[in-house]
Amino acid sequence: MSSMRLSIADEKPCYRPGDTLQAEASWELDAEPRAVTLRLFWYTQGKGTTDTVIAVEEPYVGPMASGKWSTSLTIPPDAVSSYTGRLLSITWAVEVVAEKKLGFARREIVVSPTGQAIQPPPG
Repeated sequence: MSSMRLSIADEKPCYRPGDTLQAEASWELDAEPRAVTLRLFWYTQGKGTTDTVIAVEEPYVGPMASGKWSTSLTIPPDAVSSYTGRLLSITWAVEVVAEKKLGFARREIVVSPTGQAIQPPPG
């Protein structure tokens, strides 16, 4: 049975634009994937169309049926902030994906210059 794991060293409650995080992925797959990729991205949820924007994407180089990989990812200095609203949310995440739909693992993070997700005003 295939498995993929993803962890973030020194995981913080919030990352600021320009921060660097250390991600570590490991996997044992039942078949050889076309590629293994680590992504830092944000996506929208809520009313309307879902949008996804990949900020950083790094391919793994090496044997792929099993492996362990540690790398640094830098949040872009112009990153949009995480946001939780009534009609729309913006969520940041880090994920490792094995192409051919063999597996993935995802960790959500908060990105904001204030140190917390932006909330709509009450009312």
